[in-house]
Amino acid sequence: MPLLAIYPRDRLMFPDKVLTHAEDIQRHLADFGVGLHCLPAPRLSESAAPEGFLDLLVDEPAVATLRYAEIFHHAAPPAYAEQSDADAQPVHQHPESTARWLLKGTGSFCLFAADGLYYLECRPGDLLLLPAGMPHAFLPRVGQPGCVLRLAAKADDLTSLASPDCSLQGFQPLD
Repeated sequence: MPLLAIYPRDRLMFPDKVLTHAEDIQRHLADFGVGLHCLPAPRLSESAAPEGFLDLLVDEPAVATLRYAEIFHHAAPPAYAEQSDADAQPVHQHPESTARWLLKGTGSFCLFAADGLYYLECRPGDLLLLPAGMPHAFLPRVGQPGCVLRLAAKADDLTSLASPDCSLQGFQPLD
């Protein structure tokens, strides 16, 4: 079941709103330029070349211009650990529009908008389209190491830029 929790930026302990219907989630994300497509989980090995995954997306118009790809393997805390903000990658942004396709494992994308933090739980096959300059971080689920295909028009578009005004410090993800 998809889940989007919306936290005010000054209070990251408890969400103000939790959405569980795909249509509601997509509408809220679209309000600030983020797209979410739920595709079948790819059947390729995570060690396959990025081009193999791009071939699977050839009929996906939302990513037609994003022809550069790299695979990001993420570690995860052990299954007995408690989820925390320290497990997330640093909050960053990219100079151009990019996309993320969760290939294996589960996790959440933490998206920063002007009005709050949007915590989006994702499963293998979920394709997330991010606008240029969208601060974000990926938080792997405990016990769920995996990988994400990062897509962009060219390699330089995946350059990570700091997002000093955004922090996950004190963030309490839903369990």
